[in-house]
Amino acid sequence: MITPVQGILLFTLMVLSWLLSSSDRALNNILRKMRLITVGLLHMLLSKDKKSKLEYDPSQVELDSDSVSKRLILIRHGESEWNEVFNRGFDISFIFRLISALVREVIMLSTRDSVFFDSPLSDTGIRQAQELVRFMEKPTNDQKLDEIISVLNGEKPESSIIVTSNLRRAVATGLLSLWDRLTKTREPYYVVSCLQEMTFNVDGVSLLERKEAPNERVGKELGFDVRYDSQFNYGTKSLQSNGSKRMGEFCDWLFTRKEKTIICNGHSLYFKEFFRKYLPLGLDHEAKRNKIVNCGVVSLVLQKGKIKNK
Repeated sequence: MITPVQGILLFTLMVLSWLLSSSDRALNNILRKMRLITVGLLHMLLSKDKKSKLEYDPSQVELDSDSVSKRLILIRHGESEWNEVFNRGFDISFIFRLISALVREVIMLSTRDSVFFDSPLSDTGIRQAQELVRFMEKPTNDQKLDEIISVLNGEKPESSIIVTSNLRRAVATGLLSLWDRLTKTREPYYVVSCLQEMTFNVDGVSLLERKEAPNERVGKELGFDVRYDSQFNYGTKSLQSNGSKRMGEFCDWLFTRKEKTIICNGHSLYFKEFFRKYLPLGLDHEAKRNKIVNCGVVSLVLQKGKIKNK
């Protein structure tokens, strides 16, 4: 009968044998996963992503004739596989969801894919993005809403751009929901790391390296090469970064753009904290209390001014 110690040694030998017999690419992917595990653990233990001090009350900002404004259209990503495992309750079904995800993660060990790291859209998340597409296909008889939909559909492409965080679930949500526009206009799809989600969890660790574009396989399979622009993707967030800093960097970036509207594919907590950071402290607003639903869309105007007495 094999003892627990012998079992561990046997398993270790099997893993070592597998590593030695793997191709160079597979071996590099395995070593990369080991590094990602280290990065993920460090973020869970030491990250300050949600820790920041409010520098000023937005109500102190003064606007004048030189003040610049931009419209943001925020699109939250669909449900991710991480959400599917951990956000559907912790009843008996959680055990089965977790075991299934762990098995798939082990199978993917020698690839660049992952269930947990930079978690992709689940099947439900894909359906949610498709529902958003169907919603945008017909008029709503609401003038303001129909105008937003017309911008999303690319009827005025010269006045807006599409950006996404460097996490796969946001990239994919933008591809699915804005596919008709991207194929029609052939405009760049900007990947910006300053939109990366605020979280300590490993699903917020990006698989993309610095300046690396997302996987182009999906576009090619559908007969279209997506024009990713990844010059503003600086790789996954560092331990020294935090969400508030990235929001400031994003605002600095968007005010350098000539376009009037920025369509942002991003994340619930980031968007919620964005409202809390830039809406007046004394204002009680739903956006400061609640997250945007999966594939929900919110439009707002962001104005750049000067702080009083500064």
